[in-house]
Amino acid sequence: MNCFRCGDCCRAPYYGMMLTQEELDLLPIKLDIVQVGKDRYRARGSVCPLFLNSECSVYEIRPCQCRLFHCGRRLFTDAKLATITEIQKRMEQDPEYREFKVRMDEEAIKWGNAHGWNWKKMK
Repeated sequence: MNCFRCGDCCRAPYYGMMLTQEELDLLPIKLDIVQVGKDRYRARGSVCPLFLNSECSVYEIRPCQCRLFHCGRRLFTDAKLATITEIQKRMEQDPEYREFKVRMDEEAIKWGNAHGWNWKKMK
């Protein structure tokens, strides 16, 4: 996946990252969390607590919610898309971008299912 280290997925509006116990167990630091369901937790704070020195401190093992976030860029030179509607419109108009976004989501869901999310398996 392409990541331009912009921090958009880590900053406001940040409502708390959702994690499974398996994802929490992978993290090298203890987070301020609240349990929101069976084996589901939400990290508290106004900025992701894993966002240190202007980058994700756990990028390789970042939780599924972080992996599903998509800033709307496929290339560094692309303009950032601000809304889901803009991303959907670009997916409809650009087959190469659509393939990229689908591949990103499939990889994120595969990671999530391997770490406790148990979503319906993607084909």
